[in-house]
Amino acid sequence: MKRPFGFSMIMFAFFTGAAIANAALLTQVTDGRSYYDYDPGFGILTKTADQLDASELKGFSTDSGGRKQIACPVFEFQVDSGLFGAENLSCTLDIYFTRTGSDSDGGGIALNYAQGNGIVEYGDTGGTHIMKVDPVQSGWQSIDVSSAVQDAANGNWDWLRLSFVPDNWSGDTIWLASSENVDHEPFIAVIPEPGTMGLAIMGVMALYFRRRRFYLSR
Repeated sequence: MKRPFGFSMIMFAFFTGAAIANAALLTQVTDGRSYYDYDPGFGILTKTADQLDASELKGFSTDSGGRKQIACPVFEFQVDSGLFGAENLSCTLDIYFTRTGSDSDGGGIALNYAQGNGIVEYGDTGGTHIMKVDPVQSGWQSIDVSSAVQDAANGNWDWLRLSFVPDNWSGDTIWLASSENVDHEPFIAVIPEPGTMGLAIMGVMALYFRRRRFYLSR
């Protein structure tokens, strides 16, 4: 059955809007751990970035007899230039907890963001705090990272860095799926502001009515 032109244009508007939403994604390029180990007995501070190709990133903090260790999962996302200057962005980080984590001090794991460079390095733990994450169960969790992506869009950042930082040397532990974990790779979904979607649909409908007037005048 031949569908009317109006129906086709409405469907085109729908899929155009969906394409806009799906096009506004940040691509995860790399992940790993920012890690250091301080041994007071030898006065040695080891700073490394490791687990760059593991399917599971373990974050933890410990303090045993003055020996302090901390490992912070870090994710670097490449920012699509199409997001530069966008406003009112609504964004979620969808991340998979591979196991139930522990939060011994009740404070949760700090999620921070900053401008990145596409490389996981030691020291990639600071930046602006977003929220506390409490990994009480395994599985997918969606985290609102709108403020982080909005700053990246406003600042025309090429890279956005997200880091999970265990607190207070209290034995906090977090296990996260990395980009090597097939079907469980973390991703950021960006939904365009309603105005962008509306303009796309209005443009398509204007095209429809213009074409309709053309046929009626013939």
